Amino acid sequence: MSDIEIPEYALTLWSPWSQCILYGGKLVENRTYRPPEHLMGKRLAIHTGQTSDDKAYRYLREDPSIYSPSRSRRKKGCLVGSVVIAGYRTPDSLKLVKRFADLVTLSQRDKWFSGPIGWILYDPIPFVDAIPSRGWPGVWGIEDHVRAQLRY
Repeated sequence: MSDIEIPEYALTLWSPWSQCILYGGKLVENRTYRPPEHLMGKRLAIHTGQTSDDKAYRYLREDPSIYSPSRSRRKKGCLVGSVVIAGYRTPDSLKLVKRFADLVTLSQRDKWFSGPIGWILYDPIPFVDAIPSRGWPGVWGIEDHVRAQLRY
C-alpha cells in the first residue's frame, strides 16, 4: 500500500494535456483562475476528458524535444494520475506553497506557461489503472466509490 495521498478532487483536461503532465514534463496548467486555496499543497487527480485538442497534437509533433503522446494509448473519460499543486503564477508574480519553494525551478515554471494564470504542478504520478469516471468542468469532487479504486 502506498503512502501517497489519494486525492479528493480532480481536474478534467483535454487530451493530450493530461498525458503531457503525467509523462512529458508539463508542470504548469494554464487557467483563467487561481487554484482553490484548499488545494494548495495537496494532490489533485488528473482526469482525461472525452475531448481532444487537435491543435495541441499538431503543436507537439512540430517539436521533437516535447513529449508527444500516442492517440491510440490515451484513455478517455478516466482518472489517470495525480499531481501536487505547488502554487501558481501570473506574468508578474509567483506564489508557492512554502515547502515547495526550493523544489520548483524557473524552467519548470516557465516552459509551459502561457497564462493568464499557471498552476504550478509537482510530482506527477500515474495511477496503476485508469479509472473510468465522468468528468466536470473545473475542479470537482471525486465520489467515494471511485476514490476507493485509485491506486499508485
